Amino acid sequence: MLGHSIGGHAALAVGGARLDTNAFADRCDAGVPGDSVDDEAAWLCGVLAPNLDALARRVGLAGTSLPRLAPTTDVDAVVALAGDAYLFDADGLAAMTTPVLAVGGRDDTGTPWDLGAGMTFAHVGSHRRVVGGLEGAEHLVFTGRCDRLRRVTPFVPMGLCDDADGHRATRHDVVAHVPTAFLLDTLAGDDAAGRLLDTPADLPMASIETSGDGDA
Repeated sequence: MLGHSIGGHAALAVGGARLDTNAFADRCDAGVPGDSVDDEAAWLCGVLAPNLDALARRVGLAGTSLPRLAPTTDVDAVVALAGDAYLFDADGLAAMTTPVLAVGGRDDTGTPWDLGAGMTFAHVGSHRRVVGGLEGAEHLVFTGRCDRLRRVTPFVPMGLCDDADGHRATRHDVVAHVPTAFLLDTLAGDDAAGRLLDTPADLPMASIETSGDGDA
């Protein structure tokens, strides 16, 4: 299961992560640390927090502290690209045991590192977990080549192609390399691919960290 942004959140949910509505409400009550993070955009506090109880009742999850969005899962691997993890928080991520790769931009203002890829890697219960950090990258770095999107970009308000340093193609090479190695290692038992993750060569403008055995 692979997804980007809220799709990354969905991938984590289908892979076994659980919502932690109490932790989410506590975060909203405490406010957002730092002036660079907008609580409406990053944490959805204003949209979700007042309606959590009603949402839980509507889907039959009222009174459940860590509800599952997917009652069962047969997913063998999860790849979350700039995936929102804060709605699961530490305990909800700890419930997940599916092998997971999280990739995110270090300068992402839509899903900040500490609320996305960094949080996933720090707390997910999966024995095999990998995180890739793209230095200087924003939230939409995972989208396609900008020279093929000219008819679309004027209508996208989020700066679809506003890479500060113009190195999108290089980052795309990294994004293609790391998930491919992870999936070959996890799904096909490719030891050579696993070694590319556990002892990675220097990746341009990126870092990688792993934990656990791909065969577990």
